[in-house]
Amino acid sequence: MERLRYFWFLLFLVPLLMMLLTTPWTLLSKSFNDGGSGDDPRPSGATPEFRSLPTHVAGGRCRRNGPSQLNIAKALADSETTMGALAQLYGAHGAELRALHEKMRPWCEKTKSCKFCDREVELLYMLVRVWKPKHMFEMAPNRGYSTSVILEAMERNEYGHLDSFDLHNASVQFVENKGRWNFTLANVMDLTAANSSFMKPYDMIFIDALHEQAFSKWYTHDLLSHAVDCDTPVIIHDICAAECGGRESMQVYQYLAFAADVVATWTLAGGMMPTPWAAVKNGCAKLEEIRAAQGIGGNQKNFKCLGQRKSGGIDPSIFFVKVAA
Repeated sequence: MERLRYFWFLLFLVPLLMMLLTTPWTLLSKSFNDGGSGDDPRPSGATPEFRSLPTHVAGGRCRRNGPSQLNIAKALADSETTMGALAQLYGAHGAELRALHEKMRPWCEKTKSCKFCDREVELLYMLVRVWKPKHMFEMAPNRGYSTSVILEAMERNEYGHLDSFDLHNASVQFVENKGRWNFTLANVMDLTAANSSFMKPYDMIFIDALHEQAFSKWYTHDLLSHAVDCDTPVIIHDICAAECGGRESMQVYQYLAFAADVVATWTLAGGMMPTPWAAVKNGCAKLEEIRAAQGIGGNQKNFKCLGQRKSGGIDPSIFFVKVAA
C-alpha cells in the first residue's frame, strides 16, 4: 500500500513540475519574438503597415500622433519587413533629410565632431520623427551633433523636449537650436544614485558615452533597469570597435539576453553582431538604393563614415524597445 501511494504521488508530481518549468520559458520566448502582442496577421514578406495602437497612461505621457513605436520597431527588427519599413521611413522623410544634411554639413566642418555615420544619423532623426517622444534622454552630447539632429526632429514634430547630460559643456557652445533643450553638466551615475526614479520621465533614450565595459555594466544595470510606463525606444550608439570586440559590447549583449522587457532588437551592423539585418540579402546595397532615390546617396558629410567596414557593418548603433508591463 505504501508503494502504491508513492507511485500515485510521483505520477501527479512529475507532470506538475514539468508544467511549472516549461511555461515561463514558453511565455518568455513568445514575448521576445513578438513583443507579447499576439501573432502578426501580415502575410510573410508583406510591406509593414504602421498601425497606431492606443497607449493608456495617466496624464497622457505616452502621447503619440503617429504610428505605434512598437509596430515600427518590430517591422525594422523582422528581416522579412526591414527593407519595406526603411523604404517607408525614407519615403516619408527624404526631403527633410536632404535639408538636414545641408544644414549640418558646415556645422560638421566647423566642429570636426560629426563621427556619427550618415545612415545612423538619418535613422535617429526619422525614429524621433515617428516616435514623437515627449521627454527624451541623451547621454552624452559631446559637441552636440546627435543633439542637433534630435532637436531638428522635435522641431518638425512641434513636440517634445530633450534632456542632455555630459561631464563637459562643449555642446552648449555649438548647439544652435536650444528651444526644446535642457543641458545638465553632471555625472549621470551620481544623479541615478541619488534618485532611483531618475529615468522614469523619459519615453525615449539615446546613449553615446564612455565606451568601456565597466561603464556599460553600470548603465545596463542601473540606467536601463527601471520599469517603463509606456513602450520606450532605446538607441545605444557605437557599442563596439574594430570587428566588434571589447568596448561595451559584451555587457550590452548580456543585458539584452536576460532583460525580459526588451523586444525588437536590431542593428545595421549585420557583419559584426547578431541581428535580423544579417538575414537581409544585400541589405547595405538595398539601403543605398533607398537613400539614392531620395537624393541622399553616399556620404553626406565632409569625411567618410568612420564605421564602414568590409564586414558590411555601419557604425554599430543598436536599437531596441523596453516594453511597458
